[in-house]
Amino acid sequence: MNLREEKQKGLVFIDGLPIAAFIDEDLCPTCNNNKLYSYEFDAYFCIHCNHWLEPACRDPKCPHCSKRPKKPSKMLDTPEDPDNPRFTQQDNTAEVRFHK
Repeated sequence: MNLREEKQKGLVFIDGLPIAAFIDEDLCPTCNNNKLYSYEFDAYFCIHCNHWLEPACRDPKCPHCSKRPKKPSKMLDTPEDPDNPRFTQQDNTAEVRFHK
């Protein structure tokens, strides 16, 4: 699996398909590959193991967990458009803001 990160846009390309995420320095406890963090679902996951590294909350109205797919690889079914202007960097911090 090929991973490439564009930090300024807040995107990770997984085998060429972009998702709104970043590559974390911490490792997956199962496979020892870097964890990824999904901005959309507000959760860490391992794309190599194809599982979420933290459970979804039980709030049915949660804007993140309520729409989170069972497997992280499902995010690749609807990749982001890397040229979409909603991906902007605000100053030199690591915070990424998304505009809809």
